[in-house]
Amino acid sequence: MTTKIVNARIVKTMLGFEKEIGVCTWNITLETSDFYTTFGGYRIDRIEKTGEICGEAFGLTSLLRMLQALEISTWEELKDKYIRVQLEIDSTGACRLVAVGHLMKDTWFNLREFYQEQSNV
Repeated sequence: MTTKIVNARIVKTMLGFEKEIGVCTWNITLETSDFYTTFGGYRIDRIEKTGEICGEAFGLTSLLRMLQALEISTWEELKDKYIRVQLEIDSTGACRLVAVGHLMKDTWFNLREFYQEQSNV
């Protein structure tokens, strides 16, 4: 497995309900010189027994950690922002986006590592 870091621009953001699957989530769509991809997609809500929708700690914290790594204060600032992305490339050439980072600083948010850390709590 090799790692590659490339620059990307956030071309689209989504924070809200995915009607097709009935959950609240967030994701960002990224454009590089070679491809488009999305980052995020974890559920940020849960349904109580009463049917009420509540925020879910893992998903909301993941969103905040990403904003923190990119040094962005609001969701609205994400669109058109340039960032770096870390890719893992396997022996077949398939790649997976594993982290997003600040364009100029060495601050990163690795969603997979964050998920693993939270699963072990």
